[in-house]
Amino acid sequence: RIDRLGSDERAVIQDAAVLGQSFTLDGLAALSDRSEDDLKLIVSQLVRDEIFHYDDDPRSPERGQHKFVQSVIREVAYGRLARGDRKRRHVAVAHHYEGDGAVEFAAIVADHYMKALEIEPDEALAALARASMLAAAQRAFDLHSHRQALSLVRRGLVIPGEDAGRVPLWELGALAASNVYEGEAALGMARDALGWHEEHGTSDGAVRAARICGYVLSSLDRPVDALEVMGPHFVPGAADPEMRELGAELARAHMLAGNSQASADVARDTMVAAEAAGDLEVVVETLNTRGTVLTSLGRLHEALALLSGAVGLAAELDSPVAELRALNNYGVTAAAQGLRSEPRVALRFSELTQRLGIFDFQLRGMNWQAEEWRGRGDFFQAVALYEDFEISPTSTWGRVLGADALISRWALTNDDTFLEEAMRDVSEVPV
Repeated sequence: RIDRLGSDERAVIQDAAVLGQSFTLDGLAALSDRSEDDLKLIVSQLVRDEIFHYDDDPRSPERGQHKFVQSVIREVAYGRLARGDRKRRHVAVAHHYEGDGAVEFAAIVADHYMKALEIEPDEALAALARASMLAAAQRAFDLHSHRQALSLVRRGLVIPGEDAGRVPLWELGALAASNVYEGEAALGMARDALGWHEEHGTSDGAVRAARICGYVLSSLDRPVDALEVMGPHFVPGAADPEMRELGAELARAHMLAGNSQASADVARDTMVAAEAAGDLEVVVETLNTRGTVLTSLGRLHEALALLSGAVGLAAELDSPVAELRALNNYGVTAAAQGLRSEPRVALRFSELTQRLGIFDFQLRGMNWQAEEWRGRGDFFQAVALYEDFEISPTSTWGRVLGADALISRWALTNDDTFLEEAMRDVSEVPV
């Protein structure tokens, strides 16, 4: 069918084939020296010829784009391009979207650089591909799409080049992997980053990588190991932001290791430095940690006041992860003292867990809401919360919460299979 078309139509089809199965007129214009009016005429004719289809479905995420009616037409058109022409076109598309500056195009830019690099190795192009892959991964991470971020990081890590270019990918990948419970992968990337910084003497980078490594180890229920990694890099009272973030993570590791007084002291000193610098994100984190450990030091009302303040400040800063952690710690602290939190606290917690997709916290939110329904005598609502939730945690805390959920289902339904499954899960939790 392509051979029966004129040269202008064939050229437009080949440009479109480089863009992908779906494309925009704006993208076509980046590859063509034709005027916008000429392009519209040619594309309209190709729609009539049933080569392209225009998507005007208001429910479609590709509304306003054109697409190939048959993928085989695109494959044939793309295959007829010389390798050098393909490479030049992919680079041109990447430059076009890069020049737009919109962060939502980061993945498109990365994809075209990668396709150009696959056609022919090029050191300069490899650096651009790696940088664009990092930008795309960061964009996914910021949107809490941690699996997508990790996938993009892994694509970036196989691009040829020096390890210096891999360091920011290792750092981001460690955080993303930890958030989707790929703990060993996370630890490997965190240690690679820390090792590179320590070998090349970049002190700020070493502090940042030590914090990430500590975070991963704490998430793996290894807070003592986290303290061993972070401790040598921590300088109390230092003014730089990386050190403040390290202090916040160090305080959290002390808390998880049961070192309540050390945790409270590091959190307090770090909070003072953060407050002086206007670093409110770190203020929230240290308020949260200090509020949690003060309970074990016999200062319940001070603890709850600090945690309530952390919840409010995190919400004000629109920092959902910090707010989620503060809500969790507030609820756990109140429950441990036999106090019931307000229903809106459990509801807000559940809303955030759904938004962020953090599995262990989703379990905690589900259990929390179920407790609220049971407390009001509405057992049907409590059972309904558990119906469609697949319980498959991987962390120790997640297994404990999962067992709690199964025991609740047993109590609500009198189905012994839930109790048996809970007992199996509990038997696997390290003491």
